[in-house]
Amino acid sequence: MSTQSSPSSPSNKPSSKKLKPTNPSSLAGMSAPPSSSSITPHSIDSFVVSLPSSLRLHLSSHFTETEINRIQECYKKAPELDRICAEAVLRGAAIFNVGILSSNGDIVKGSEVYVWGDVTLPGGAGKTSSGKSKKNNRGCKVPLFQGDVMYLGVGVVEVDKQSDFFRLSKGTGVTMVSLATGKKPLSLNSLDNTKWFCQNLPSLVPAYSLSETITSDSTVLDMCAAPGGKTSHISSLSKNCFVVANDRSKKKMTSVSTLLKSQGFDNVNCISSDATKLCDESLSSENVHEIFSKSPSNTSGLHSTIKRLPPESFTHILLDPPCSALGLRPRLHIPSNDDVKKYGVYQKGFVDQAVKLLKPGGVMCYSTCTYNPDENEGVVKHVLEKYEDMELVDVGVELGKEGIEWEGLTEEDRKKVRRFDWCDAEEREDMAGSSIGFFVAKFVKKA
Repeated sequence: MSTQSSPSSPSNKPSSKKLKPTNPSSLAGMSAPPSSSSITPHSIDSFVVSLPSSLRLHLSSHFTETEINRIQECYKKAPELDRICAEAVLRGAAIFNVGILSSNGDIVKGSEVYVWGDVTLPGGAGKTSSGKSKKNNRGCKVPLFQGDVMYLGVGVVEVDKQSDFFRLSKGTGVTMVSLATGKKPLSLNSLDNTKWFCQNLPSLVPAYSLSETITSDSTVLDMCAAPGGKTSHISSLSKNCFVVANDRSKKKMTSVSTLLKSQGFDNVNCISSDATKLCDESLSSENVHEIFSKSPSNTSGLHSTIKRLPPESFTHILLDPPCSALGLRPRLHIPSNDDVKKYGVYQKGFVDQAVKLLKPGGVMCYSTCTYNPDENEGVVKHVLEKYEDMELVDVGVELGKEGIEWEGLTEEDRKKVRRFDWCDAEEREDMAGSSIGFFVAKFVKKA
């Protein structure tokens, strides 16, 4: 087992041999959580009446001083987490049992432990992103663990004994009391999400920009809706118009449906379908409202029989497709160049479907959580070159900065998009720059 040390980790730990980027400051920024968090209220009442008092209570319970004295005893006890769990911990989350890969030492409830994150391979729950098993079986002893780890901080055990980490499928295994990145980051997960939703600041831009022209007669599609933050934001701004939320994962969309219902958004119709095949030309004579009225939702809150939609059905479309996610923070895995290159091609399939589903005169917002230009400016170029009836318009917000130089895009084009890049030293001075990497472009389909 090899380790990646951090400024606050024990000095006698060897450094990782696998995570060696060409720019060390970039890796430090990627592995650190954003310095800001944003909250979207679902109504003016929830913001004015409930949010201030709830935040005060949450903050007072969050910022407490904790002192760990028995450092040597902590070092002997070392739970190790999968990468996804480790990234969540650095953002302020507790450690759920399902995210713990291995452990050792005399661990009992209340004991203090060093916590490490596995940075060997992408993926969580002991699997790679492609679903293949890692070298380590979940529940193995730390001395048998094969791979590179990163020191995360110190936590307090919440289970009765070590075996409970792996025997109990649900529940909290460890609560963090200090992090290697410095102060414990603020986690807003315990706030009531029936009244507001927590997002990174740049993630609020697409729905806000799209909502400028939404009326009660609009038809809105969120093509890749899970986990539901942008759908929730759209719904809070949509003036109770007709909204369709879609994602390929049925499980994720069931969760989105449950979330939206808890927030009181009854105007959202949830489906689960492959967004790259969502438009069906043979349904051109059908009306999208009638299609949903003929197919009531099931017990999971999904219109399960609806897999395709008629062309030119929506006045507004939000497209936030799967991407390389290079802008997300913290991030403990660096994808290969080959993996990153695939996304720009993949996303064009989503865009082509969105253009077909958009009504003449309609508005489409395209966004990603990456700073890879192939997935951003490259996709904008694709839309403008392939579709003469699609016009790039200004996003309408002053946050972030203009796009980068890209073949096929004019200076005027670059000024219309918004790029958020935490790697840019100039942006680290403001709230948007200290958040995540993000990109937004807005198009209008000519009537």
